[in-house]
Amino acid sequence: MIKKIVYGILVVIFLVIIINFNSIAYVSSIISDQISLVSKAEDIDEVVVNENIKNQLKLVPEIMQFGNEVGFPKTKAYSKYIPLQREVFLHSLSASDKDKFQDYTWRWPFIGELPYKGFIEKDDALKEQLKLEKENYDTHLGESSAMSTLGILPDPITTTMINESDVTVLINMIYHERTHQLFYKKGQVIFNENSAVLLGQLTTLEFLKGKFGENSEEYQKQINRINDKLIFSEFIDGFYNELDKLYSSNISSEEKIKKREEIFQKHLEKFKIVKEKLNKSFKNFDQEEINNAYILSFYRYYGKLHNYYKVYEKLGDNLQETIAFFNNTAQSSENPEKIISDFLKQ
Repeated sequence: MIKKIVYGILVVIFLVIIINFNSIAYVSSIISDQISLVSKAEDIDEVVVNENIKNQLKLVPEIMQFGNEVGFPKTKAYSKYIPLQREVFLHSLSASDKDKFQDYTWRWPFIGELPYKGFIEKDDALKEQLKLEKENYDTHLGESSAMSTLGILPDPITTTMINESDVTVLINMIYHERTHQLFYKKGQVIFNENSAVLLGQLTTLEFLKGKFGENSEEYQKQINRINDKLIFSEFIDGFYNELDKLYSSNISSEEKIKKREEIFQKHLEKFKIVKEKLNKSFKNFDQEEINNAYILSFYRYYGKLHNYYKVYEKLGDNLQETIAFFNNTAQSSENPEKIISDFLKQ
């Protein structure tokens, strides 16, 4: 069965190369990596790992069953475990124009254009990053702990999805990716990712409440995590919108790039206040170079979150209704932001 899946992947990717003229070297590295990973996959109840990982893997069937009950599609995903021999699953490269929030995109089959590209080897990512910078793009190189096949294949659990001292990390990761399995609206990356953050966080909170109780360390940790994300969401949304207003103004590209530095500094000062309100997450935001690609890498996941959370509140903090709302929004032909805005105005 595994061989058939691998051969299927090879056929699809080979056709994609022919049709889209993607880099053969890049695709070959991905194929090789995926074959290697598949060959190492083991059932989560049979794998030999340390006690911390073993205890977390034992929870996975409960995590999956709860997801089924609240509205995620049933799947065979996360029944396998792959022990990675690297600390980062993928190095994720993104880029943007300097004078506007215009993503540099890579085109992929089935899901369309995406504003990021994953690399197994950091050196390969750095080479492409340098190439984009020479073409005068802002760039940002981040890290990815997991990747979803959007339900096409049963995704495994990998070492990079697990924090041995914090089980909530794995639970959040699973429900985030299961949101992508539920829906992935083509051409709407910001909607898809902000929705996945929201639904992943809320589903994790409900699971922890039932499993460990509201007074547990796990539950309180998740409450703090959600609060951090909502606080940061408002900050990054304001940062993005002020820059977007500048970029939409009728001045030259050179003036926009010059004036954006003032806005960068203004919001870095604002972040000093925001930072004091944060429990743990995002505290290192001001430790990297600020540019459009860096801002977009956060806005893509959190810029709409504080607004999407209002949907959950308006639905009486009902998780299942919130999941259904965002799923229905994704299936609609209307712009998702209009649907959400109209709903919140009712």
